Amino acid sequence: MDNHMAPQALVRRAPRMPWAERFMSRPFHICGLRFADYAPAIRLGLQRFRDDTLFDDVSCRLSNEWEHVRGRSRLTWVEAQHAARAAWERAASRCR
Repeated sequence: MDNHMAPQALVRRAPRMPWAERFMSRPFHICGLRFADYAPAIRLGLQRFRDDTLFDDVSCRLSNEWEHVRGRSRLTWVEAQHAARAAWERAASRCR
């Protein structure tokens, strides 16, 4: 696999990536929640990633978007931002 995959490719591949298999072992996982609760946050982090921008610099904007993209997710932005950050950081590691 190409280590310099474009963020758009990560978004397209997200359903096949190990997110669904590993999300329960991530520190942000809340017991009782399903991957479907985290998927919109992961997608948001991947879709909005820019290699010249820090997550903290866009977190406020992403929090506003969260209400529009969360669908049936039971996460608040305070909870979802950790999954979005993890996705953002994965995209950043692929661009290095």
